[in-house]
Amino acid sequence: MVGGRHELRQLTFRACIRAGIVGGKFYVALTETDEVVGTAVWYPPGYDFLSDEKQQQEGAIELMSTLEKIDPDLYAWWINTLLPLNAETSNKYLGKDFKVNNWNLYSLAVAPRFQGKGISRLLVKIGEDQAAAQGLSTCFEAESEKNLIIYERLGYRVVGSDHVPGPPNAEGYNCHCLVKYFDPPSRETQN
Repeated sequence: MVGGRHELRQLTFRACIRAGIVGGKFYVALTETDEVVGTAVWYPPGYDFLSDEKQQQEGAIELMSTLEKIDPDLYAWWINTLLPLNAETSNKYLGKDFKVNNWNLYSLAVAPRFQGKGISRLLVKIGEDQAAAQGLSTCFEAESEKNLIIYERLGYRVVGSDHVPGPPNAEGYNCHCLVKYFDPPSRETQN
């Protein structure tokens, strides 16, 4: 998503986290010595990434103005390709308001040396537990082909995939829409 511009990765991640803190639910996995080893941004029902002015101020404005200044072609790709195609793919396979009416995992990251230790599973479970308690579903978009097997083991189903052309001088990727359905809570559970 940064067109091979590695110096933009941290800015992109920061924009996502800052927007998630003000508009979603931000979760952090720590070691016993308080080292951050994983993060997740979940959007509860009624909210979506950058869906309000406060999120845009905290998350998008700095990123987009930086992109526009240092790489106008990459900025144009974000505005004209990435953002519209991601929304279109999500609406096409999940339904127009599905994401905003359920729990949406927007960001999941685990430090490489801590991967494979169940941290992602715990960060995913946080949103799943809340969705299940409300009788709702969880969903997200993923681009990593290798992670699809992991997500499917966690009970997610790929409901559709579309190719997103890459930014200038970079390869594209497949955007996979995943969903996990939960049964409505029983009356015994609610009391």
